[in-house]
Amino acid sequence: MVVYDITDHRSFTSVNKWISELREFGAEDAVVMLVGNKSDLVDHREVFLPEARRFAVTNKYAFIETSALHGKGVDLAFSKVAEEINRRERKKNTFANSTSKPPSASKPIHLSSDPDRPKKDKCC
Repeated sequence: MVVYDITDHRSFTSVNKWISELREFGAEDAVVMLVGNKSDLVDHREVFLPEARRFAVTNKYAFIETSALHGKGVDLAFSKVAEEINRRERKKNTFANSTSKPPSASKPIHLSSDPDRPKKDKCC
């Protein structure tokens, strides 16, 4: 999870640096979720949803906004990252004894806590 503060645009512009470091020093197939925190401070917002969402979609990162103060979206963010890691591990194991190439690990995760997405169910 790469977390930025929605009330501080400088933290959002640092995301590229943090993800570069993650890619350099982390696992090649790391699950990346972009997390905009402090969604409870709407009146102080400097990073708007369309900008953050566009960045996440372009780079194939999962995206969610959370409020650590109120706990909004925090459990969902951790659950979705864990589910994606589990899904990828199952696919790796499925293809471990196969001659087929495993599917790409960069498939984005879509979360229903995005306020502009229709609220049909908990997940994509």
